[in-house]
Amino acid sequence: MGKELDAVILFSDGNQNVEKSADEVIKEFLELDIPIITVVPQTALSQKNISIGKIDVPDVVFRNVGLVLSAKINTYGFVGKKISVYLKSDDTVLQSKSLDIVDNGVTDVGFDIKPQIAGHINYSIEIPTYSGEQNIYDNKKKFVLDVEPEKIRVLYLCGQPSFNYSFLRNTLKNDPNVELVSFVILRNPENIVPVSDSELSLIPFPVEDIFSKEIFNFDLLILDNFNYSRFPINYQHLMNIKNFITVNGKSLFIISGEIPLSVYQNTPVAELLPVIPSPDIILEKFRLTVLYPEHGILKLADDELSNNYIWKGMPELDGINVSSVGEKSVVLAKSEKTNYPVMTIAEKGKGRVMCVTTSSLWRLALGSENPYNYVRIIGQSVKWLTNAASIKQVVIFTKKSYNISDTATLKILVKDEYFKPISNASVHLEITSPD
Repeated sequence: MGKELDAVILFSDGNQNVEKSADEVIKEFLELDIPIITVVPQTALSQKNISIGKIDVPDVVFRNVGLVLSAKINTYGFVGKKISVYLKSDDTVLQSKSLDIVDNGVTDVGFDIKPQIAGHINYSIEIPTYSGEQNIYDNKKKFVLDVEPEKIRVLYLCGQPSFNYSFLRNTLKNDPNVELVSFVILRNPENIVPVSDSELSLIPFPVEDIFSKEIFNFDLLILDNFNYSRFPINYQHLMNIKNFITVNGKSLFIISGEIPLSVYQNTPVAELLPVIPSPDIILEKFRLTVLYPEHGILKLADDELSNNYIWKGMPELDGINVSSVGEKSVVLAKSEKTNYPVMTIAEKGKGRVMCVTTSSLWRLALGSENPYNYVRIIGQSVKWLTNAASIKQVVIFTKKSYNISDTATLKILVKDEYFKPISNASVHLEITSPD
């Protein structure tokens, strides 16, 4: 400039946006040998505001496994104040935290939670509106946790020892995703023994504990050739089974063997059955006719031809409880000659029911080319019954994260109740912003 400088006043926001390093810039100023006065401009906080920023949500969440949800709370103009932060599920307050605001900016808050149920669970983090806030609409942020069951809890009640019990129990016991509790009736109340109960190693069937207390701790109830009328099982116990399915959203897998399903006639359990059973049991052999091989329960190969080939090669079964199809039920497989339903499913209230009217399904493990097909059928049945994410009728495919200005592409796969893809499905899609 041609003139000597007495001082330099440097206005800077502190950002490094020149090619020279900070050390080089400082060295140049030092060589001037004059006072350097630095000024950092600060934006005046004309209005106060509180907003909820990023919420860190794990990609995988398991039921009954604890996790920490971390959220960033942005505050301006509330230094020295206390603010309340709430974690809610729908409209229920799960936890609350009180934050001491010591500075303007970001404050972290964490919530320790342990989801009790599996599925898509709606949560929100909310902060009450405080006086003078610039924007009252950023005090709430919703998010969804996809909670997977850590293990599917199965209660298996079998009326008598059988090959069906042996194969089914071993299959469930060897599934790492299943936690199994099973009871097989070895002595019925009418069986006379010459000694007292205290001298027997076989304990009496714990009716009250199972049907009044423990049942609601399970995800799936299996009744295999089980005649409830032999035990002191009353109407309320049977209502508990119904509520277990329809109200609590759990599932029932019911199998008929020597005991026809008609024993449940005029009981709350009869309202759950996807078939209308008769007292008749036909003992002659039959082959399965699979009506919907592409259904998630019966799909044993990726392509249709291979899947059909596998089912046509399945061995004969024997013994069937004569029944007809119930209302709003889907018959997956029937007997080849008589057309009686063998494998039938239905949705009852919030839960699901599957009915097998033969106790010889275990023969699929011995007589087929691949014994593992039986294991797959049982595993896929459990997944469908418990509404596992891998067997759903509506699935959305999209990336987990996007960059600014990216176009989000969603692919939605919709199947009907028979698990056939629907090309002209009518889909209602609701998009909610992060705020």
